Amino acid sequence: MWHCLLQDDGGAELFGSFDLFWNVYLNLWFLGFFIGLWKARWLTDTRGRKSAFVCGCMLNVLGSGMRFFSICPHPIPSLFLLSRLVNAIATGTTYQALILYLQEAPPSACRGAISVLNGFTYSFVSLLGITLGNRSLLGSHLPILSAIPVIVCFILFVAIFFIPETPKYLVLKGRSEEAKRSVLFFHGKTVSPDFTVKALEVEASSCQNVKIPLIDFIRKKHLRVALVLSVIALQQTVSLWPILMSSSFLLKEIGVSEELAEWASSVMALSYAFGTLTSAFIIDKAGRRPLLLTSTIFNILALIVYSILAMFSKSVLAFKYACLFCFVVYGFTYGSGVGPIGRFISTELTRIEMTSSNA
Repeated sequence: MWHCLLQDDGGAELFGSFDLFWNVYLNLWFLGFFIGLWKARWLTDTRGRKSAFVCGCMLNVLGSGMRFFSICPHPIPSLFLLSRLVNAIATGTTYQALILYLQEAPPSACRGAISVLNGFTYSFVSLLGITLGNRSLLGSHLPILSAIPVIVCFILFVAIFFIPETPKYLVLKGRSEEAKRSVLFFHGKTVSPDFTVKALEVEASSCQNVKIPLIDFIRKKHLRVALVLSVIALQQTVSLWPILMSSSFLLKEIGVSEELAEWASSVMALSYAFGTLTSAFIIDKAGRRPLLLTSTIFNILALIVYSILAMFSKSVLAFKYACLFCFVVYGFTYGSGVGPIGRFISTELTRIEMTSSNA
């Protein structure tokens, strides 16, 4: 169906080929995600974590709706690309807001396990999207497939209004009574909201009227070290996106049948989700550093072995099936440490007033 996009709305003159159109579509995500991250930094600092969440969810509803109408009733390639950009901006915004929520809202004793939910939500959505996108399910019914995110995003948009702002942000803004209600919502009645808010006020007292210029992350050694470690950890996470988007294509290129390649991608996404659940149970006991280092080593090894096997898959039939196993290992190791820890570790390396800048 998407080849038909080039026959409408001037697509043929604009792109010339489906490959170029698809490459533009894929790479628009990174541009939009970058814009969303930078917008989120201002939103989370000035308007609050919840406001950033609401803004991101609203953009997700808008982008999902635009994508649906770019497909049904008639394909509109320009609107389809624009929807991709809007959804990417929305994801960058909600992504940072979610990390801050998961770091600031839960009790300290279970913060690591709760923070891993950041990775689980992404892995679950990836599993759902990849599986439903198989041709044997909804892959040949794009209007139905594109309508599902509209419904889901709208439900989440409504639900976010019932979730309070994080206690830490409310304390930073001097809204102690609201912070106490937020503590009761997130921590339950087993803790004293007065004691928790007082502890947060003590932590935040050193942050009053303190402005942290970005240049300090270069000039000050402890911030520079935190920045370098965060960038290194995040660098390991970027391989997921091209693999999730192109895993079926990569497997078909080495001779795997189309149906098997699609279901292998679903199995990889399932192992990714299972890895995040495993991490949630062991992260607070095993520690961030050992889990991150171990998962990163095996994650990189999985890609190296895949690359070697793929080069010789035309000569040795068994190698192409071994490549499937490499993707499964990659998904599990990514979910068990590389992805979730790499994304939130920066907020644990800096003080409270810098969390949104370093997230």
